[in-house]
Amino acid sequence: MERIYLDANVFIAFVKSELGKPFRLMFQETEEFFEQCPKKHIIVLSDHTLDEIKKIVHYSEGETEGFFRAKGIMIEKIETREKDFKLTLEFCGKGMHKADALHAALAVNAGCNAILTFNKKDFEAVKKFISAKEPAELLE
Repeated sequence: MERIYLDANVFIAFVKSELGKPFRLMFQETEEFFEQCPKKHIIVLSDHTLDEIKKIVHYSEGETEGFFRAKGIMIEKIETREKDFKLTLEFCGKGMHKADALHAALAVNAGCNAILTFNKKDFEAVKKFISAKEPAELLE
């Protein structure tokens, strides 16, 4: 099973589409990805991702976890550690924004196979460390 780090924008686009916002294509790709997840992927949720989700779509940590569990998707929660901040600074030195650099550092230090995001360009600077994929790229 591949461990896939979830950038908050994928979950947020999915939830906003459910609420009637104009993210239909993103919603379809993400829905198909989530349907395949139980057989292929473990979703890695960081405290950073969960905070962004809570701030933007007002899902509590428990609601977000419940969403994945209801779909039969295995999740792994990780907390930000000192070594994540150190790697974040290194990634910022490569020109990344701090929030994206922290996501990348968390994913790398947690040994994830990829970052799931709709903003692949934001992770170009760290492609030697970890790949960034859109949901459609991980579909069978």
